[in-house]
Order: sequence, then C-alpha cells, then structure tokens
Amino acid sequence: MNNIVGTLVRKFRLEQNQTQLAFAELLGVCERHYRKLEKGQKAFLFEHLMTIAEAFNVDIKMFYPPHFSTKYILKEAIS
Repeated sequence: MNNIVGTLVRKFRLEQNQTQLAFAELLGVCERHYRKLEKGQKAFLFEHLMTIAEAFNVDIKMFYPPHFSTKYILKEAIS
C-alpha cells in the first residue's frame, strides 16, 4: 500500500508543480525522508496526507486507491 499512496502523492505533487523539498517542508520532514515516502520505503502518516489535503484544499480520499473505502481511511485516522 505504501507504494500506491506514494505514487498518488507524487502524481499530485507534480500536477501542482511542486518540488519534493517543498512537500518535505510542508510536512516537516527532511527531503531524504520525503523521497522515501514517495518511493514507498516509508509510510505516509494519516497526518501527512491531511496536511497536504488541507494545504491544497482537496479531499484526502484522492491519496488512497479507489478500492479503499472511507471506513479504511477513518480507521487510519484513529490508529
């Protein structure tokens, strides 16, 4: 799942014409750690995805694969 989310976030970042450094700073992580998030070597925290969604005024569901239900996303939020 980390790879899928990382790919979706990367696609979104590129659509917004943003650098990895800009997103790393937005999330409060170093650029090296951010690269690992996009590559799926580390997992995005729910808080990371919320931060991106709020900063760009988009629905957090866009960072989850289509087959994931809202129930799964809510479970991630409380875990």
